[in-house]
Amino acid sequence: MSPGVWVFSEKLELTAEMLSKGRELADKLQAELAAIVLGYDIKEKPDEILNLGADKIY
Repeated sequence: MSPGVWVFSEKLELTAEMLSKGRELADKLQAELAAIVLGYDIKEKPDEILNLGADKIY
């Protein structure tokens, strides 16, 4: 198994696109897909990002 594919974006709309492509790559590599979330007042964002296909969130 490879180390994994990581995605970072500050805008949820762009994150969705990046996670879609990241999922394709992670599946091809048999790796986990992780998202990096930074920001203020983002309590509901991690749930949205998990629903977009991330395996882990940091």
